[in-house]
Amino acid sequence: MAEVGKQRAKRYLRHTPLAEDKRVRGYRTLALDWSETMAYIVGLLATDGCLSSDRRHIILTSRDRELVETFLACLGRPIKYTVGRTRRGKRAYYAQFSDVAFYDWLLARGLTPRKASRAHIDWLRGRIKDSFGLNGYLERIVRKKRHDLFRLKYGKRESIVLLRLLYSDPNAPCLDRKRRKWIDYALRNKNVCAGGGS
Repeated sequence: MAEVGKQRAKRYLRHTPLAEDKRVRGYRTLALDWSETMAYIVGLLATDGCLSSDRRHIILTSRDRELVETFLACLGRPIKYTVGRTRRGKRAYYAQFSDVAFYDWLLARGLTPRKASRAHIDWLRGRIKDSFGLNGYLERIVRKKRHDLFRLKYGKRESIVLLRLLYSDPNAPCLDRKRRKWIDYALRNKNVCAGGGS
């Protein structure tokens, strides 16, 4: 008898309202609406995270501890994660939690359990070009016995324009050390970094 194909995981049915379930600790407080913070979260998940095939778990893995902590803080969740190792033995930080409502919200916005890396990069490049007139270029990294990786890269002039836009709001979520790097660079190169527009 032929082996039956693996069925899709069944969606967990909650019998107790989330607000009344005493087993739940540290539920997300970030509203499921577009905001600067939510855009930052979605960007992190599209690049460094994934949606589990069980249809309820959300996962973010990074070698940058501050990035994982910022991700959890933006969601309003407890700063809880595990520490593991990458394939090359480097330390990595791993945050995973169950949030069906957020999972479904992300699905509705185009994130999927199986990433379409090239499609995501092409979409991002198109949005940046339409909004700010920055072209960038696509770099393809070929890996043996693994899926290829794609990087969106910008030259110095376009990078300065993009960084000036990204860090224009001091209250927007970001990694502090990267913001400080940009501020230090901008102070040392005022003539290059000054001005508005591309």
